[in-house]
Amino acid sequence: MQSYQWIRKALLVSGVGMLLLTHSSASQDIERSQEAIAVDLLSGDFRTVGAALSEIPLDIDPENPRYWILASGFTASTPLVEALIELLEQESDQYARMYAGEPYEIMPGEMILSILYPVIALNDPRTIPSLMRNASTGWGVMNALLDFGPQIVDEAINCANYFGISLHEAGGCFHILEEVVKRWPESLDDDTRQRIALAALRHLTCHDDAYRNKRVPGVGFRSLAWVLDLSEVLESDELAGAITLLADGDQDTWKNCGFDAPHTGLQSAAKAILENYVDRQDR
Repeated sequence: MQSYQWIRKALLVSGVGMLLLTHSSASQDIERSQEAIAVDLLSGDFRTVGAALSEIPLDIDPENPRYWILASGFTASTPLVEALIELLEQESDQYARMYAGEPYEIMPGEMILSILYPVIALNDPRTIPSLMRNASTGWGVMNALLDFGPQIVDEAINCANYFGISLHEAGGCFHILEEVVKRWPESLDDDTRQRIALAALRHLTCHDDAYRNKRVPGVGFRSLAWVLDLSEVLESDELAGAITLLADGDQDTWKNCGFDAPHTGLQSAAKAILENYVDRQDR
């Protein structure tokens, strides 16, 4: 029995050693070929892009807010970082057009997640603007952005102010700003809070033609939902006035936001926010 256990341990140690040796060798190989991988990432051919993405060594760390991390011993070169950012920007542009009802072409298999994982794993501040555009995809990207700390505030405000065909992107950025206000209130001076409030006000009043997109009615639903959540934590009298119009079912405001009639869910949310706001003011 002891002999069996000794053999089992020997095999286990040997297996781990081979795994580490293989990983070390792969890391060295990938270091030598990063420039070639960067070129393939921007080839425009989805098979070539997919193969290049699979060559970037990633690990999973459930304890890390990013979840996806670069494999131990691997450091991404500047050309690889820039290529991943450019690839994500290209894919984000396609999705922005899709959400707006514009003509678009997306790689087969919808590679957005395969691109996002290594970008998240880079943990590089240069990725913040591109990740910010994808904040609406879920908590994976949001956690990665929030892991950078308060330095993301200005980029989040810039993203929230971006209109045109990317209302869904702006909505995700308002969600980020809500978390920023709740997590780091002491890091926000009066000027920053005012800039956040002004961005929110523009969306609450739907002052952009993109809200009245005939190809995609109600395209600003997600933006309005998240900006209402942000408004609740900001506690601004100016925002409360705009929310009142939505809560009261003001026809002009709702039509301005791309709805033929008040949206039941959003109107109920606006009413609840106002009630809570009034209660806090009376205390």
